[in-house]
Amino acid sequence: MIIFVHSAPGNLAKREAIRRTWANPNNLMQGHNEIRVVFMLGQSSNSSQWEALEAEDRRTGDLVVGNFVDSYRNLTYKHVMGLKWVAYHCARARYVFKADDDIFVDLRQLTYYLKGGFGDDPRRLIACYLNRNSWASRSYRNKWRVSYAVRNAKD
Repeated sequence: MIIFVHSAPGNLAKREAIRRTWANPNNLMQGHNEIRVVFMLGQSSNSSQWEALEAEDRRTGDLVVGNFVDSYRNLTYKHVMGLKWVAYHCARARYVFKADDDIFVDLRQLTYYLKGGFGDDPRRLIACYLNRNSWASRSYRNKWRVSYAVRNAKD
């Protein structure tokens, strides 16, 4: 399994907490199940932060940095980058899991769930929470709003 975690350049403490807890190497090898964790980031315009990221990557080797500014509005770029990275570097991964740097993943429960629910060799599986009764928020006060201009945009 490959787990790609959305993170931001300034979230070193969150990445370190993940490396110490659920992504600790002792938790990543469970019997014959190998799990790899990588962090997806965009670029920072802060030069000292960029130097810190380079040093972190030299130490950990688990950062993937895209060629776009890391911002909330660029989350789609970050997610597509993660999927492309997995396709190019982990083509034989049986499972791909996307996480954020502010969540805890119980790897034992996750692997138990995946094997119990989908067997050892699932094909073309996407498992997620489905919200059937949702709508786009148009309020300018909402962080996740989608403006009418976006709705009416033509390609």
